[in-house]
Parts: sequence; structure tokens; C-alpha cells
Amino acid sequence: MDNNEEIKETEKISINKLNECIEENIINMSPSVDYNFLEESSKIMFQGINITNERQIVPIVLFNREKAISIVLKFFESLENKIWYNQVKNILLGQDKNIDINIFNSKDIDPLEKDENGFYRYSGYSSLECKPNSTKSLIKILLKEEFEDVYEHIEKDKITLEDIYIITHEISHTFDLGNNEKSRELSSLFVEVTPFCFENMLSEYLIRKNIVNERIINKIEQRTIADSIRDARTVWAKINLVKLKEREGRLNKENIKKILEENNISDALYVRSILSDILACNSNIDFQARYMVAELTAHQYKKMYKSNRREATERLKIHCEKMMNGNSSQDDVKLIGYPINEKEVLKVVNDIRDEKNR
Repeated sequence: MDNNEEIKETEKISINKLNECIEENIINMSPSVDYNFLEESSKIMFQGINITNERQIVPIVLFNREKAISIVLKFFESLENKIWYNQVKNILLGQDKNIDINIFNSKDIDPLEKDENGFYRYSGYSSLECKPNSTKSLIKILLKEEFEDVYEHIEKDKITLEDIYIITHEISHTFDLGNNEKSRELSSLFVEVTPFCFENMLSEYLIRKNIVNERIINKIEQRTIADSIRDARTVWAKINLVKLKEREGRLNKENIKKILEENNISDALYVRSILSDILACNSNIDFQARYMVAELTAHQYKKMYKSNRREATERLKIHCEKMMNGNSSQDDVKLIGYPINEKEVLKVVNDIRDEKNR
């Protein structure tokens, strides 16, 4: 087989995988989600803010484990919400009856080890796992020390600044995730909103208390924005390929190229990057959309919080309670910043871009 034949065979395999992937996304689409709005929002977002394909490296800031846990606790205490603070304290001290936490590094991983509730104790990423129709949950925190090559030299008992954000993110998931099916269905698209809001409040706290230099905090925030924009790009591409597949039956090199060129996307490397992201991602459009929606909402929430911390925290508390009980609506999420139309999305995107360029 010569080089040209190898290239053609590789393209054929990739096209087959892409068709399978988009078919799975079609099966997993939710009737309660407005995909037309997501399509327009994602397009505004990824076309409005330029990012590179290289992930920004954040300077390493190290804490010993005790100090890191203390920072997380004091941050939640500063929010003056006893329910949140006590829940976080109980989780971190291993005293919560329903929510366990396992903080580990990659050398600790035993992929088959389970806890008393049947959860696998380790995984290759950080997450909150819940059992259907159960109050039991497990928070898994994979420390950054060996997540990328740049972290290989970090001592085992050290925790990075990024770990502190991850711990805060995963714990804050427990504030709005209910145990009933209605709660989980409603929270699908908005499930990352609460953690993103808490991350922004953590940033403000770290700067206000002079714990970390503002320049480093800005780098973390810029990387989160870039990741969310990449998710927006994937959402837009998936929705358009879903429509293309439903219309023409099968995706091929020609019809994919045509639909991308109609939207002024023709650079070969850029196209390859988009298609690679699709194949590497979860087979559910809503999964990437969560992070896009969360970034748009949390950016607005950050402005509320800086303007009036007490009022913003109270709004977030109400949002969490409604999500927990399965009574949340799009209008409720709007109270903490969710843009509910294309005009509002454009305004938020312009604001993010202007802040990024300052």
C-alpha cells in the first residue's frame, strides 16, 4: 500500500468513526433542550473570541495538604452560609454520612478497588459520582502532580493551586444535585453553572486575601475561558453535523467540507482540530454545552458578586435550592446571569473578549 492509499484508508476510517459518533449524539439528544439556541450561542462564542489550540500553562503554585484544605474551608466560611460551610467541612473531614471524598495521585490508583457503597475509588479524572435513587455520592480528586509531564517533579504531599480549584468545583456540585429524577433531568444543561460560579468567587477570595498573585489567577481564568470556547466550537460543529446527517443520511468528506466552508471555516489545521475534538468528546452534545453555558453564566455572576457579594451569594443559594428540588427553570438560572437570548449572549461574549484583551 503506497502513501496515497494509506491516507485514503485513514480518511475512510475517520469518516466512519465520525458517522458513528454523530449517530450516538443524535440518539442522546434531549427533547427539552433548545438546540437551535445552543447552535447560535455557540457560534457567537467561538467566533467572537479567538483562542489557540495549545492549552495555556499555568504557573505552579504549591501548598502542603493541610494548608490547601484550610484555604478551601476558609473560602467557604467567608461566604457566610453555614449550610455550605458545614457541608464542606464534614466532607473534607470525612464526617458526612452520604458524601465521601477521595483525594489521590496517579500512583495510588487501583482501577478495580471499590468502597463500601460500590463506587470505584479511583479514576483518571476528578468527578462527583452519584448512584441513581440513592443519597450516596463519592467525590474523586485526582491531584495535578502527574496529570501532565510538567507536574512530574511535585512532591507527593503537595497540592497545587489548580487542585484547590478542582476540590472547590467538585464539592460545590453537591450543593445543587438532587436525588430525584426530575432534579437530574433539569440540571442536565445547567449542572456546571454552580461550580463555575464558586470558582469565580474563589478567585476573588484568593486575590482579596493576598494568597495568590492576581496575574496567576487571571491565567487560570483565561484557560477556563479557552476550554469553554473550545467546547462551544464542538457544540456548534456537532449540531451542524447532526443536521447534515439527518438531511443527507451520511457524512462524507465533501458535504462536511461544504458546510464548514459555508461558515467561513476552511483552514485545514483548524478543520482537523474541530473534527478531532468531536471524536475525542463525549457522545452527547449537552456534555460540552454545559461548560459553554456555565462560562457564559458565571462571567455575569462574577460581575454581580463583585458589585454586591451578599446579594449575589443569596441568589446563588436560591438557585442551588431550586436545582436540588427539581424546581429550577431557565428564568431562575437567569437570576444568576444566564443569557436567555442571542442578544444577551453577544453582550456577554463581547464583555469576555474585552476583558481577555485588557
